[in-house]
Amino acid sequence: MYDWGYELEPGILFVPFSSVAVSGPAIWGLYLLIKERLRTKQRKIKQQLNYWILGTTIALGISAYTELFNLDGQGRFLFVPLSPAAISIQAFFIFVAITRYGFLNISLERIAVELFRDIHDGIILTKENHEFFFANQAAIAILDGSPSREGLFKPEWHFANYREEQDHIPRDYQLIGHSALQFIELTVSEIKITENESGTLYLLRDITEKKAAQEKIHQLYSQIVNDLEIARVTQASIITQKFPDKGSYRIHSFFQPIDKVGGDMLRVIEHPGERVDILFADVSGHGIASAMVGGMLSIAFQIISEKKLSPKESLFEIHEMLSKVVLHHHISAVYASFYPQENRVRFSYAGHHPMLVFRGGKIYPLEGEGRILLAVKELHLNDYHFDLLSSDRLLFYSDGLYEVKNDLGEIFGYDEFLDWIQGMADRDTRSLLEAAHRKALEFGNGKHNDDLAMLALEIGP
Repeated sequence: MYDWGYELEPGILFVPFSSVAVSGPAIWGLYLLIKERLRTKQRKIKQQLNYWILGTTIALGISAYTELFNLDGQGRFLFVPLSPAAISIQAFFIFVAITRYGFLNISLERIAVELFRDIHDGIILTKENHEFFFANQAAIAILDGSPSREGLFKPEWHFANYREEQDHIPRDYQLIGHSALQFIELTVSEIKITENESGTLYLLRDITEKKAAQEKIHQLYSQIVNDLEIARVTQASIITQKFPDKGSYRIHSFFQPIDKVGGDMLRVIEHPGERVDILFADVSGHGIASAMVGGMLSIAFQIISEKKLSPKESLFEIHEMLSKVVLHHHISAVYASFYPQENRVRFSYAGHHPMLVFRGGKIYPLEGEGRILLAVKELHLNDYHFDLLSSDRLLFYSDGLYEVKNDLGEIFGYDEFLDWIQGMADRDTRSLLEAAHRKALEFGNGKHNDDLAMLALEIGP
């Protein structure tokens, strides 16, 4: 039982085993302190640990010597063991460390490391008066080095045009001292470090790629806006806005696209002494693509109008010309040729709703049939004619006037539109067009979901 020895007759294993039993916990604690001292980068924490390590080393040495080696041949102490004095010495060093450098700094840093080491965003903690306390590896990588200078961290050293703000809203800053442009989203908030001490938490997020993407989007958006403006001017140039003012007839129009450009198209070409060709069309869709198709349609109309074909033949020609280049749009249209000397209008429909004739305070739809252009290869079109009288008015109008929706998603409706415009039949042509425009906007609560276009041919008295 006593083979390893005891105080009076110590064996060869007595001192080692006694050292482990008596000094083991203290030695392990000293190892942890030294390990922490080597790991931490905080100057003040290192100084605090120096006191702890020194006090623990002195206390361990005094206690071990006086307890294990302070014996005579009879196993009696040569002098009084100094373990209580050693504990007092260690307590003194701990007291000095706490008094000079604060309480629980070591554990707080360890907690911060555990909390923030795996976060990809940069984390920086400071105490009051910008005293640097902690930074994770992400923050060090973002700032390309230690955030602190002489134990302090001030945001204005790293972020251009930094200003202290009262709120906690994330703000974007450019990093200072970097050769390449680098942008950081910085969030600043107050944090409680101890019961009696507050600090500041800085959250850093690298948004350089996000900024570059935003800049590209902004440039692309600016280019699109510029292209839309060019498209708007181009469309305005191909839509007839000035019409021949003859004694025998007058033409009025109104056009408002849903965006800067639209898919509705109206053109008038006069062949003096013979006839006036009118093309009123609606290209499917909206925006630049529809406007481009509308531009091609305008060019095709100008070319074909010179041939002075019948309306049916003209629509056939337009279909054949555009079907080779327009693949994803279709066109509803009405092609009308007005002969002033006869007051006769010849017309053909391609999937378009009827024109309206205003006569004697009443309206008369000019019915007709015809397949939509570019939707199917084989067209079915017809030629029609109608004789106009003095003071008659012939109205072309887009479906946007009666397909407008209100806030509940309800559509105004074609029959309702006819009933409404019947009540406006006595108005002059210009006020009639303006009233129809206002009606569509009123029903849509100031909005319209399609292009609005109207053209009126007014026969003189």
